[in-house]
Amino acid sequence: MLEPTEVNGYTGQRVLKSDIAKPLDLSSIKVELVKEDGTKIVVPYSEFGKYGIEVTNRDTGEKLYDKMNLSDETKSQALIARVTHKGSKRRTEFAIFFESYSTDYITKMEYSFDGGKTWEEVTDPAKSEENSNNIAYRQTIKLNKDYFGKKAIFRTTSISGKHYVYESRFKVDEYNYKFSFNCINKDYEKNKNANFALYITFVEDVDNEEPGTVDNNHDEGNPDEGTEVEDEFTPVLSSKIINKKVGDAEPTLDEYKALISNFPNDGSVTLEVLDHPDMSENGYTLVKVK
Repeated sequence: MLEPTEVNGYTGQRVLKSDIAKPLDLSSIKVELVKEDGTKIVVPYSEFGKYGIEVTNRDTGEKLYDKMNLSDETKSQALIARVTHKGSKRRTEFAIFFESYSTDYITKMEYSFDGGKTWEEVTDPAKSEENSNNIAYRQTIKLNKDYFGKKAIFRTTSISGKHYVYESRFKVDEYNYKFSFNCINKDYEKNKNANFALYITFVEDVDNEEPGTVDNNHDEGNPDEGTEVEDEFTPVLSSKIINKKVGDAEPTLDEYKALISNFPNDGSVTLEVLDHPDMSENGYTLVKVK
């Protein structure tokens, strides 16, 4: 079997991933037939009928075909498909995993400092480690200090042209701080490639390059010999959140500190709330601290 190429590390089976929200997609399947004289023939799914090849559910014997509508119960677990060449009776198997899947990748990222009137494209953006077809939702961007004191809006665009707009409660006012931008609606839920938030770190544009250039140089150099360098604290955020009701008191500093899994207790690091949450409104609130 030539396609799919992905292999399950535990079972050794080939794995085909199919979008759980759509009919079964077998169009990418491809096999190789070897004739008695050693001649090899590559057969895509579209020619399976011509060469007497069929795909069935290994456990039920039911014939499977492209664009087939499967029941929710069937898609709730992996389906083992069997590919059989009727003439030689030879067969092979592969697993079909049903999951939220989309090829509508995020291919463009822009930002605006004038409320969306004009947009500046992020050039050479970092790609996602999980899927290199996608622009990563974490970016480091060079920015001129003239933009300080203004709010930024980010916009990402998918292959299909769908826009996802992200806003932050905070004005951009410092370098090397990771700003969070939340999607303004729930559109991201319809595309697995779109994230609910963007995490943007701005760095000084010391070379006076065009704004929007991604800083891909992470080599900060070595300190001069004999110079004492103080270790910088790098917080590690835990997966915890603070749950409060409308009208409750604002979280205490200790509650905020509990969100940082490596926060030291020796007094070497302090925490200050720079923008306090509005406890009169319901919903998620991002609080800027340092």
